[in-house]
Amino acid sequence: MKTLTTVDRDEPIDELLAHLHRDGGVIVRDLLSDEGRLAIIEDLAGAMEVIEPGSRSGLEQWELFHGRETIRFCGLAGRSRAFVDPALLEPVFGAVTDHELLGQLFEPAEASTSFETGTVKTPTIAQVFAP
Repeated sequence: MKTLTTVDRDEPIDELLAHLHRDGGVIVRDLLSDEGRLAIIEDLAGAMEVIEPGSRSGLEQWELFHGRETIRFCGLAGRSRAFVDPALLEPVFGAVTDHELLGQLFEPAEASTSFETGTVKTPTIAQVFAP
């Protein structure tokens, strides 16, 4: 079984992307502050108490895929403003999503591993969804 690499949040974006592309995912240590993480938990606590695990779709394979003990939340951004601010607008997450979703529209500075010094031809995801 393949394991995911864990990196620090100050890992160069190019390195983080290399792990993501090679393994299909990467764990970024301390991506969210404790304050941000706790705010998300507080926002979602009520929903976590009433949502039952598993899927009630009636489709056997779908329910197997979802797992019988897994609790899934959809629409996190609509349920929690705290999820939007510290998670979706987090700079490392933004740099990765900008690269993956807008990569062909982005021209990084020649010797830079940071997207902050490049030239953006279109607004970044963070700019589009900023409050």
